[in-house]
Amino acid sequence: MSTKSKIIILVICVLLAAGGLAAALYFNGGDRAKQEKKPEKKEATVQVNPLTGLELTGKEMTRPFVVSTDNDSYLSRPQAGLSQADILYEVPIEGGGSRYEPIYYSQEPGLVGAIRSCRPYIINIAREYKAVLVHNGKSPQAKAIFDTIDRVSAEDDFEIYHEEDNPNLPGNLYTYGKEVVKRMAKRGFDKEQDLRTFQWLKDDDQVDGKDSDTITINYADGAYNTFKYDEGTKLYTKYVKDSPLIDANNSKEVTCANILVQEVPFKIYDGEEERLEIDMTAGGKATMFTQGKAVKGTWERADLDSPTIFKDKEGNEFRMTPGVTWIQIIDSTVKFEY
Repeated sequence: MSTKSKIIILVICVLLAAGGLAAALYFNGGDRAKQEKKPEKKEATVQVNPLTGLELTGKEMTRPFVVSTDNDSYLSRPQAGLSQADILYEVPIEGGGSRYEPIYYSQEPGLVGAIRSCRPYIINIAREYKAVLVHNGKSPQAKAIFDTIDRVSAEDDFEIYHEEDNPNLPGNLYTYGKEVVKRMAKRGFDKEQDLRTFQWLKDDDQVDGKDSDTITINYADGAYNTFKYDEGTKLYTKYVKDSPLIDANNSKEVTCANILVQEVPFKIYDGEEERLEIDMTAGGKATMFTQGKAVKGTWERADLDSPTIFKDKEGNEFRMTPGVTWIQIIDSTVKFEY
């Protein structure tokens, strides 16, 4: 091979090597540029149910509804639908009795009832949650403020109600959650609402409070309630007269993750013998029970269009365990111990 040919081959090899190096630098640089421009991966934000603190499932209704549920006597038990509620209230009524007010949002319940009449403070609870009230009857004082909420009543919507096989029960009316939801849509009550929320504990948060695994809340008519805490499940089971409260739909025991005891002032309406006038904005004492602890505090509510805020003695809003909450409204006639 001549010297000239060797030189030509050498030049070609140098050029090929240079081209390969340039290509490698180009593509590697491009990869680095792509890596540098790649946005940081963000953690997905979990959307939670404002009433329970649990992750939304997509099965939620567009708007909550609350059912005024009988608890006047043993004839009303077992009530239907309690285990499917997000929040449950028990409120005093005249004569020392009480009523249950389950609030449904995360799931459409099955059979609900027995459905009974409402009082003004029951209306004001529904108003706080922007919930539709389902009821059968009313007191005169409740009727006077009907225009403050949306209602599905036995008086106006009787075709969605029916009687169950319990002829001795006064006001023996029931309905199904699906019927309520359809009637809400028909009446234009199904528009989404900005719902109140609570403050929630995180998985590793500790509760600073007094140990308490048994709570008794006894209304004057003999509705003797006992909540018992299970450390394994971190849930409270509600007992009535030493028997677990169960749901007639599924025979499940009614449990909750939190209990709020809200102490309210009361008096008797002028001209009435028994009906209670309860101020739901007066403020007062409150006690939270969660994870086997009792925390004392207060409650306040700016007005009837505002949420009730529960706070500890330092003025911090109570933080609860995600899950179902039972709120016990009690007056001075109710025996409360823990």
